[in-house]
Amino acid sequence: MIKVRRISVHNLTLLALLTCLIATPAMAQERSVTLDVRPEGFIPQRGSAEVFSPGFGGSLAATLDAEAPTYLRTSIGYMFLQTLGNEGMNFVTGKAGGGFRLDLGSLLTFRLGPAAGGFLGSYDNLIGYNPSVEAEGGLQLNLTNGFKLGLGGGYGYHVGNITTAPFTEKAFLEGFNFSIAASFEPGGGPTQLRNPRLEIGNPQLEPIFPVFYQYYNDLALGTVTITNKERMAITNVSVSFFVNQYMEAPKQSIHIDRLAPGASVEIPILGLFKDSMLEITESTTVVSQIIVEYEEGGTSLSRTRNDSVRILNRNNLSWDDDRKAAAFVTARDPTVQRFARNVLAANQQSLHSSFNGPFQQAMAMYQALFGYGLKYVIDPDSSFLQLSRNDSAIDYVQFPVQTLENRSGDCDDLSVLFAVLMEAIGIQTAFLTTPGHIFVAVNLGMDRAESARVFTSPSELLEHEGSMWLPIEITLVQSENFIEAWRTGARQVREAQRNSQLEVFPVRSAWARYPATGFSSTVAAIPYPDGPAVPAAFRQEYTRFVRAETGSQGCRPSGKDTAVRRQHQAHEQPGNPVRPVWPVRRSRPGLQRHTQEGEQPQCPCQPWQPAADSPELEPGHGLLPAGPGPEGRRPGYQPEHGQGPAPP
Repeated sequence: MIKVRRISVHNLTLLALLTCLIATPAMAQERSVTLDVRPEGFIPQRGSAEVFSPGFGGSLAATLDAEAPTYLRTSIGYMFLQTLGNEGMNFVTGKAGGGFRLDLGSLLTFRLGPAAGGFLGSYDNLIGYNPSVEAEGGLQLNLTNGFKLGLGGGYGYHVGNITTAPFTEKAFLEGFNFSIAASFEPGGGPTQLRNPRLEIGNPQLEPIFPVFYQYYNDLALGTVTITNKERMAITNVSVSFFVNQYMEAPKQSIHIDRLAPGASVEIPILGLFKDSMLEITESTTVVSQIIVEYEEGGTSLSRTRNDSVRILNRNNLSWDDDRKAAAFVTARDPTVQRFARNVLAANQQSLHSSFNGPFQQAMAMYQALFGYGLKYVIDPDSSFLQLSRNDSAIDYVQFPVQTLENRSGDCDDLSVLFAVLMEAIGIQTAFLTTPGHIFVAVNLGMDRAESARVFTSPSELLEHEGSMWLPIEITLVQSENFIEAWRTGARQVREAQRNSQLEVFPVRSAWARYPATGFSSTVAAIPYPDGPAVPAAFRQEYTRFVRAETGSQGCRPSGKDTAVRRQHQAHEQPGNPVRPVWPVRRSRPGLQRHTQEGEQPQCPCQPWQPAADSPELEPGHGLLPAGPGPEGRRPGYQPEHGQGPAPP
């Protein structure tokens, strides 16, 4: 039995309009809502066809496309049906439902689902109300992002029965409905006026190392996942990253031609930073932006997410990849260039053209650094020994000019400095790493066969990629001569190779992944090695080397037939015109390094002695190393950790 009470039809219509006005803006606040205007028709079925004739009406619906493949819908409508009597009957319906949504490409969307609600029926100023249910479906044509057309249909059942004349006892109303829908999306159109539906997930951003600011242009500093939650596929998807203070413009990380509805993709984040990153001396946190631009159905859309990112000190790095040390090898730094070339120029007349050039230049550079007063100092807060065991730990590495200015550093600082000075004069270097330690090697530019002809002990060299390398334990620079630093480095190489724990990273190969930074020193002045003292220190050490290679005592060579030994023997032959190990040349003021008329050239295994008018060079002072003490060490050297090199 339908409950009835007297009420004006005008008031009923006003109530329906008010409900529509309230419901429409409320749903429009949600994302992905379209408003449907639907002219509708209704064809009664079964018993209700004896009471009602086909009728017409309309509805206003708000559709929310929720997580694919679902949708929600609410609507309010009006329908008029002619009865068998003289009066027609007015219906106001309200219902809510949802169901399954299927996007058929970018143009078509199919929906199917149930709805439930109620209706108010008015006949001859009498009104009744009861629940109703319906199954509905439809096909939508997505013409633009803001306008769509659709066809719909369904079967509805209005609960109740009729007892009022001229009706007989029958089910109240059921039948088919059909509609044509024009759908409008608030803010939809050729420009972005609505909220985009694409979702940007939480980015996984690693701390940014300023020293690798060029690295991030090609290799990721993190990742982010984007998900297409639009109703259709999106195209021309561009993902960019931007940090306002340290980038000129957003850096595009990727371009995707098409992303299907509901699909997700993980994006690597790239950044093109300015060299002002190298001015950061304290870690800082800044705001970063991830910007996604795309098109959907001809509409350009964009979405931006702001997140904080940490930028570390310019001297920081982590040891997850030992090749990263190459970024600190700033061979083009003007201060580094001047220092290295000053040493090279000072020794130019003392280098021997008949012997390996890189070996001699490495010796000259090492002796110059000793005379410069370079010290090995362990940083208790930034020890390679401890930090290299933890890939995520943050280390502090000095740029070469900082090490020169401080005249001290730990094993990574000194290795970087020696590598950069050699690279600055065109000699290839490599970092050698063993568990908890890093040192350096110099490419001698010879193969194994040639090294066997030149050196008495080629086993003291490292063979890598067909070339022989000279390993140097640079941390001994404060207390040991070059020969001992070489022998110690060779011993460490052999021990690490036996345990398969040696890794070799040529600097120039590492630069391909971790380019040297554009760091340029701001130090006003760095003192350079004293002119006469530089070659003096080199010649004394080279004499020791010749003596060790020939095994001679007072010009009596022994041992295998090497280049040094053959030159020594040729030098001893009376009247032999063969050029000695070091060239005979014109004298320089203060240096007695020439032959007088009728004088035999000095044997290379004899120590060089300065002329009477040369500047006084005390052992251990300036650039002249002290003579060897017990076990080949200079007097006054007190090892802190027993034999061998000091730990890093």
